[in-house]
Amino acid sequence: MTGCESCLKKPACGRCPVRTFGGLLLPGRPVPLNTRLALPEGRTTASALLELDSCQAGSVDLVVVLLNSLSEIEAILEGAIDGENFSRISSTVFTSEGAARFRFSRVQYRYLRLFYQVRGSPGGIAVVATTVCGSRN
Repeated sequence: MTGCESCLKKPACGRCPVRTFGGLLLPGRPVPLNTRLALPEGRTTASALLELDSCQAGSVDLVVVLLNSLSEIEAILEGAIDGENFSRISSTVFTSEGAARFRFSRVQYRYLRLFYQVRGSPGGIAVVATTVCGSRN
């Protein structure tokens, strides 16, 4: 899926960000958003979109396996009804390697994504793995 609604009906306008569809989030079925995502310093990256289907709650498991010469990486869980206008649901910040699980509940969005922001020293890199698991409530 790429572009805005008007671009979906005709050739892409070139102004819209590319959106990739990561799959359908079904209750009890974990979806790996990425297994070894390398993020250089100064990079902001969004994951593929997950469509919620019947899930209104769930959890995000995030592992930072490498945080080299960086001061921090922030992972932000966002939701959207239309797949374009996202709102923050929850977030966590890492200043070293480690793991975190954060939960979401009673979301009224159709799509979820993870948004990663890396800040720190030039030449630094972060490597992360993220899995999302959904439930009905």
